[in-house]
Amino acid sequence: MYYRNRTAIVWSLVFPLIIMLTFGLFNFEKYNAPKLGINDLSQNKISDLMIESLVKYQENNILKINFGNETELSKQLKDGKIDAYLNIPKNFGNIDENSKVKVFFDDNNPEERSAIEIILQKSITEIFNEISNIPNNYKIESRFEITKVNIVTESQGFKGFLVPGIAAMAIMQTGLFSVVFTLIKFKVQGVLRRLNATPIGSSHFIIGQLITRIIVVIIQTYILILVGILVLGVSIGQENPLVWVEIAIVSFLGGSIFLSFGLAISGWAKDENTAAPVTNLIALPMIFLSGVFFPLSVMPDWVISFAKYLPLTFLADSLRSIALYGLSITDIIYEIIGLLVWLLISLILAIKTFKWE
Repeated sequence: MYYRNRTAIVWSLVFPLIIMLTFGLFNFEKYNAPKLGINDLSQNKISDLMIESLVKYQENNILKINFGNETELSKQLKDGKIDAYLNIPKNFGNIDENSKVKVFFDDNNPEERSAIEIILQKSITEIFNEISNIPNNYKIESRFEITKVNIVTESQGFKGFLVPGIAAMAIMQTGLFSVVFTLIKFKVQGVLRRLNATPIGSSHFIIGQLITRIIVVIIQTYILILVGILVLGVSIGQENPLVWVEIAIVSFLGGSIFLSFGLAISGWAKDENTAAPVTNLIALPMIFLSGVFFPLSVMPDWVISFAKYLPLTFLADSLRSIALYGLSITDIIYEIIGLLVWLLISLILAIKTFKWE
């Protein structure tokens, strides 16, 4: 019955695949140069030196510069077109005065503010060294040096983080949505009532539903990860020879959990109008709170305190540990225990709430 509905099978794979490629092909880790407006009221040699110094950062794609008067730049800042603007005062660099540049920031962009502050401080230091004719042996570079060393780590950036997260999300969606609406439809049409006239019991029917969809879940997970390897360049397994077997085991556990929840919802709900909001109420918070698109560490502590116990969190963390870092199931006992506890809870709910009509 399930495999005849080929449209549902295709969309259960196509939707997460589109999301993964959309987010994966956008370079979210790319440095976005902050936008700085400049209002030069001085227009002397010293202000020219400062602007030349800032333009060098623009040429290296570290900074973007807009020129204008204070009225124009203030409006651009309020409209979000720039992140900050500075006023270079009259007589800037006059030896008899303390030259102060006034910078106006957008409080909503703290990262851009920090970058602009560093760039301006470095630019002013360069100007001071140049106009003060400080000998090279007195400059800071002559006494202090930063040595840069590049090392290879196991981190694969956002793309590596995203692929197992999307695979976990796809498992949840297949488990919940494919079961809930299919069984509700069978219930309303009287299909389940006719099946009840056969010798099979509820446990047989539930196990049959689980096995059918678990096969789809594992194939779906493999396809998503393979696309991540071939299209997004993600490396899988870190030379773990059993990585694909262990991914299948974790997918089996995760699929069983959400399929059981789907069976429980379909057994409890009377029709689609009742099932839809309940299903979305379970699925949507987990998509955003279980580390699918971003790590839990970016969330407030009070959110982490319960989000780390969600079933999708255990599933996403398990898939990442195995797929990205080459860990074995025996190395992630905490996550596996979490999945097993949720599997027991979901199976009990499925058996208790399942009804033929």
